[in-house]
Amino acid sequence: MVIDAGSLIGHAKVLCIKIGSSLLLDDQDLRHDWIASLAQDITLLRKQGTQVVLISSGSVAAARSRTVQDGETLVRKQALAAVGQPRLMMAYIEAFDRLGIEIAQVLINPLDTEDRRRHLNVRGTLEELLNCGVVPIINENDTVSSKAVRYGDNDRLAARVAGMINADVLLMFSDVNGLYTGAPSRDPDAVLIPWLDRITPEVHAQAGGTSSAYGTGGMQTKLQAAEMCLSSNCHMIIASGKENHALEKVRSGALCTVFEAKGTPIQARKRWLSGLLTPNGRVMIDQGAAQAVVAGKSLLSAGVYDHDGAFERGDAVAIVDQEGRVMGHGLINYSATELELITGCKSAEIVKRLGFVRETTLIHRDNFMLKD
Repeated sequence: MVIDAGSLIGHAKVLCIKIGSSLLLDDQDLRHDWIASLAQDITLLRKQGTQVVLISSGSVAAARSRTVQDGETLVRKQALAAVGQPRLMMAYIEAFDRLGIEIAQVLINPLDTEDRRRHLNVRGTLEELLNCGVVPIINENDTVSSKAVRYGDNDRLAARVAGMINADVLLMFSDVNGLYTGAPSRDPDAVLIPWLDRITPEVHAQAGGTSSAYGTGGMQTKLQAAEMCLSSNCHMIIASGKENHALEKVRSGALCTVFEAKGTPIQARKRWLSGLLTPNGRVMIDQGAAQAVVAGKSLLSAGVYDHDGAFERGDAVAIVDQEGRVMGHGLINYSATELELITGCKSAEIVKRLGFVRETTLIHRDNFMLKD
């Protein structure tokens, strides 16, 4: 059965929306009416309890509408991004301010999602913004990103962000309404593919390049993003964003392509945890903590009586009960050095021992996998 895009979005706890440059600009300037309509659609969705993150291109293109273009060098594009990014954010601020919604700018580069420590920092910031009711608007930091260390398009960046924050759905707005069996501009017999649950070489062969004067991505990068999403158990949708209220149109049944994941983001993370053979350390817990973990609760520092290994925050560690049995693997929120200071203490006492509280849990239940 073909899964319904509107239902996916309506049931999502966390939705990422990627917006391409070609949708944000016309021949002269930013499309303020389009941005305003998107903000209105997002407001309706938020009222139903869905948290929304935007991944928005457009900084370079916004500057080109105001600045005389002079070549395509990396330095030139970096300068254009510096000019265009504040203009882009001003348009978003105006649209969301009218609706009483606070937004935040988050500029990142590949190292922020690939390096484990920086990944955790970005994820923590995004989760806190969402918990505070803020809409994060993310873009690659084009002003300082080098050619050797950059995404080059926001399709793959969007997929990285979706996986990072355990998003349920990534909605990718494009200038076409989905993936076709061929290029519609060249093949009159090309038809829309409404649903896929895997990306095969044949599917890649059907995708063409970018046709936009502004964008850097194309259908190939969207398929790469879809592969990343499916591996994280995140659904992805490619839909047309040309018209105003594009989000509501997708929710109301507009044509699109759905890439269906076969599980939840949490299940994907736990599957990875279950396959770990060499955790970076061990954490020994008492009987009460062991019972709590088996019952599906998070592990607190109060239940720890010893540990070994030189692990850092975000590393995978083995959880060991008082009988010496490995109960499972988890991603720990504190380093071995920090755990040395908070072993056995209650959550309320962590700030007294460390001077800060990163997390109230030592290992969150979503980041722990019991052994069979």
